[in-house]
Amino acid sequence: MAKSREEKAPASSPGKSKAGRVPRIEKAKIDETKAAVQPAGGSTVPLAEMPESTKETAAKNIPAPIKTKKRWWTQAVIAIILVLVAAEVFVVLKNKIARQGKLELVRVIGERGGPPEKIGKFWGAGRIRIDDARKRLCLVDSCYYKLIYWDIQEGTHLIDLDKEGPHQLGSQGKPVKKKFAPLNGDFDGEGNMYVLDRDHSEVTVFSPDFKIQGVWKTIRGDTIAVDPSGKIYILDGGTMEIIQYSTEGKELNRFGKNVLVNPGSMGRMATDESGNLYVVDRGSKKVVVFSSEGKALRKFSAEFKPFGSPGIDVKDGKIYMFEHNNQRVLVYTTKGKLIWDLPVAYPGVIAVDADGLVYLSGAGGIHQYRILKRF
Repeated sequence: MAKSREEKAPASSPGKSKAGRVPRIEKAKIDETKAAVQPAGGSTVPLAEMPESTKETAAKNIPAPIKTKKRWWTQAVIAIILVLVAAEVFVVLKNKIARQGKLELVRVIGERGGPPEKIGKFWGAGRIRIDDARKRLCLVDSCYYKLIYWDIQEGTHLIDLDKEGPHQLGSQGKPVKKKFAPLNGDFDGEGNMYVLDRDHSEVTVFSPDFKIQGVWKTIRGDTIAVDPSGKIYILDGGTMEIIQYSTEGKELNRFGKNVLVNPGSMGRMATDESGNLYVVDRGSKKVVVFSSEGKALRKFSAEFKPFGSPGIDVKDGKIYMFEHNNQRVLVYTTKGKLIWDLPVAYPGVIAVDADGLVYLSGAGGIHQYRILKRF
């Protein structure tokens, strides 16, 4: 005779059950509750129509909810996390406030404006650079086709130059190229000014006493930078290559092609006192640092939004960058840590002297600024 299901079921100790199964005693209570709430036939009785005895039976047989104890260490961990987040927010805000500075105007040098041209007046500032040993500023004017020198201590005009010597004004002040179309330039450690002429694929070298030292052929480059030892770097924005030359125009090295994404047709470069080269790469929105041997040393992101076409100068272990439409000058360490965030109205090309004064071309002339804390 077949045994009943109850006889076949193995005995189990109270309170224990196999995984996934309801213990026999609890199951009986649940079945009893179901029977009380749902009569035979499967129809469900509304709660309001149930007899009081049925309601009491169902209430007694419903298992009580399991109580969980909150562990003290859980609350401690949450408290620690909140303290750490608050501390991080405090540090970020403190550093942001510490970086906020302002540019105090010292003086305006020169005059900016369209034709008619005048001596000492510029229109298209292709580059400004400082000769710290002689306390001079040189501006490469790509619209009036000349160089202009000023004394930065007094702010006085020294001379306008072109390839034929002291610059002569054209008829009725109209710009005249005279086979010289300077794009930008840079000083070496001896005060020689190397000027890139993109139209004629030439570099013209001007001595500290305003004489032409030499002229040599080069690529149709986009920008030029010179380190203190006299190594010259010219960027070819088309091939994304940087060509290194000697002071006599002999090609020494080529590099950057597999590192730079797209420096643009008017890429910006500058060198530091150790001969490292800093290149603004618009394609990657980063500054790429190369050694004088052409080895890529590091990169860092500049905080311009949109990135635009930032200009750059490097002086005494600091990188100075501006972006015209962002209306900001940012100052970094050479490792890429932001030091200063300086608002300024539509800055033009930038240069910095040994005293940390910042020079920006703008409406009216070249503005000489001193950096101050805002707060």
